[in-house]
Amino acid sequence: MKTKTITLIGTFIFLSSLTFSQTAEEFLNNGNKKVEQKDFSGAILEFTNAIKLSPNSHEYYSKRGYAKMYAQDILGSREDYRKVVELNPGESGAYFNLGNIEHYLENYQESISFFTKAIELGDNFSYMCRGNSKLKMKDFAGALLDFNKAIELTPNDEDAIIGRGEAYYELEDYTKAIIDFDKVIQINSKNKMAYFFRGVSSYFLGETEKSCKDLYLSRDLGFENATNIISKICK
Repeated sequence: MKTKTITLIGTFIFLSSLTFSQTAEEFLNNGNKKVEQKDFSGAILEFTNAIKLSPNSHEYYSKRGYAKMYAQDILGSREDYRKVVELNPGESGAYFNLGNIEHYLENYQESISFFTKAIELGDNFSYMCRGNSKLKMKDFAGALLDFNKAIELTPNDEDAIIGRGEAYYELEDYTKAIIDFDKVIQINSKNKMAYFFRGVSSYFLGETEKSCKDLYLSRDLGFENATNIISKICK
């Protein structure tokens, strides 16, 4: 019995020494491979081991925050990205991801603040995302400015164009809204939201036939909310 016990202890010590002989960089590489394999839980464990060996590396927290986001640990991801900006205040990508997390959590004022910081650090994609948060805050004029800037930087950005169309729609400028929804449909003929908003915009301009045609297309593409509008205006 004593011999077996000694053997087990010796095996445990041997395995433990193998674990701790790995470097933080090796844990990082293992984590990256697991992310590629979409094994996000496994990746989190690898990045956590890297952090234990190098607790002041903003890169390791960023990698783990990314893995946690895809593992649906949103609050854990937020915590990691906050650590990233604590360790490296100039990391624009971390502010961008924090903005997206806060938007997902419906903390729109916080998301706007993070996107603004990302923009200050040179992240131009944050204009479109900040515009979406402003839409949720009903700051339609502010959203319009952000979408205009996003489109100026990337003229065929489908998300920015439909966002600007929604801002025009909320501001009751239906003619300009339709121009944007037309462009979105030219880029992506399967965009159900573009058909929906173009249809409702046409209705407010008194063009019921055009409106219903778009609403039926939106419904057929899978946008169920179109069904309620169809029942009210399409006879």
